[in-house]
Amino acid sequence: NSDFTDTNRTLTVDLTNPTSTINQPSNNSFTTDNTPDINLTVIDNFDSSITTNIYLNGSLNKTQAVSNNTATNITISEALSNSLWLIIAEAVDDSGRRVNSSILFLTIDTTNPLIEFISPTETNGTSASRTWIFVNVSITETNLQNISYKLFNSTGLLNWTNYTTLVTSINWTGLSNSNILYWYN
Repeated sequence: NSDFTDTNRTLTVDLTNPTSTINQPSNNSFTTDNTPDINLTVIDNFDSSITTNIYLNGSLNKTQAVSNNTATNITISEALSNSLWLIIAEAVDDSGRRVNSSILFLTIDTTNPLIEFISPTETNGTSASRTWIFVNVSITETNLQNISYKLFNSTGLLNWTNYTTLVTSINWTGLSNSNILYWYN
């Protein structure tokens, strides 16, 4: 047959799946950003650019070409509601081989907590001669991470107490009662 030539041809068979790793945010984390960046790295044995698909709760959200073995930010293309989201980054190489990253669970929480000082907390501007201050609060927060109580005097921060569970009161004791102003929040 005259269609054949003596030219050598090289055929590369790709039997290796690419890899896809979500670097940030970390799994089971919280953010107030409802269009978060997903930082990922995809690696392939041949391709310099790999197609990456971002899935949110099983639905395709965004497709973007990503440079091989380069940490890249991909911004979610639509504002996410306050909720727990399952995020997967799928890498697809030129031969059609595809692989999913590990699952990332990310909670979007854009609602500020509601904090109110309640009885028996003294009203603002109260003057008292004693060596303690008691504070009681009402807190409304869906995704509690921590509660911090801070006590200040005229020289600065006197006490900072942090709780990782719902603790709605604190009693600062052993305080000086000789014409010192205290502020708390």
